[in-house]
Amino acid sequence: IDTQRRFLTTLILRRIRCRRFVSGTAGFVLSDVRPPAGYRRPATMVRQILDLVELASGTRVEETRLRMHDAGSGEAAALLLPDGPVHVGFVPGSSVGRANKRWPLERYVELARRQASRGRVPVFVLGPEEASWHDDLARQVPQARFPLQDHSASGRRAGPLLTIALASRMRAAVSNDSGGGHLVAAG
Repeated sequence: IDTQRRFLTTLILRRIRCRRFVSGTAGFVLSDVRPPAGYRRPATMVRQILDLVELASGTRVEETRLRMHDAGSGEAAALLLPDGPVHVGFVPGSSVGRANKRWPLERYVELARRQASRGRVPVFVLGPEEASWHDDLARQVPQARFPLQDHSASGRRAGPLLTIALASRMRAAVSNDSGGGHLVAAG
């Protein structure tokens, strides 16, 4: 199942031996199976991927809401971001080697300060690559929380499930295209 849309990449992937190749690129022109005439690509990426799975398997697949965190992560998130204030997330990092694609850190600081001035609590989600930013950001935005650097939540270690659980307690978030951003989006 080819989920991207770049024709040249799909053409290269098409050369891999397999029993069934399914791709929506260029109107399914390189796909072994195609949807019925009149097919319109759904608006959501999840439904688009499920349509590809259906074509590959020949079986209808229903969308379901996945449970993306465990009880322990949910409890830790509730301790770190308690009910009451509106939490707004900021995920300023990016993948290693992709620093040139980051939104400037000073803009995150400016936006976080604006949110704090409106009574909202800025929440910085800093991964291992950005942990060294903690002290400087805490000085610049004293109202901010840094839940992945706070080990008071029952000794719970930071990880993907905790990040997802934290995001479920945020009203909104701003992120670069990064792993942390995708985890927050999942929450």
